[in-house]
Amino acid sequence: MIFLNCIFCLFGSQSSGAFIAVYRYASATPLLPSILSQGIGWQGVGILLSELFGTISGSSVSVENAGLLALTRVGSRRVVQISAVFMIFSSILGKFGTVFASIPPAIVAALYCLFFAYVGAGGISFLQFCNLNSFRTKFILGFSIFLLPLICTLRQGAYFLSTLGFSIYNFVLTFN
Repeated sequence: MIFLNCIFCLFGSQSSGAFIAVYRYASATPLLPSILSQGIGWQGVGILLSELFGTISGSSVSVENAGLLALTRVGSRRVVQISAVFMIFSSILGKFGTVFASIPPAIVAALYCLFFAYVGAGGISFLQFCNLNSFRTKFILGFSIFLLPLICTLRQGAYFLSTLGFSIYNFVLTFN
């Protein structure tokens, strides 16, 4: 049960960011907190059902789709319905699915970088509503930006120390 709660918190934080990015890029009305919490709640029900059916991964919002919406500026339901039919068609007929499977991994990685950059920029655009003269806002922003290189550096140091025989660093910092 603790595992389910951790997965729900991870997917919930990712989904709320993707929901907000989609509403920003689709030029929709502002997302109400009640609507956001309902979406996250129903996603939790979907994760619970997928765990009951024994799937390996739960349901999650596709951040790539939010980035694609930002890139193309096409956000109609008709486009989503047509693309869903096309995806079902390409998965049933293997010859059409191989076209997508033959895309080089470097191209896919470049598209991922592009899509995640758009979603990240959508989150950063919310800084226009913040008081950047506040020390508290500056601290939260600076700490969150500094935290990623810090964690990466700590993991590299923990790997070096674990090769020397310090197993506590291997256990705590590399999550092994």
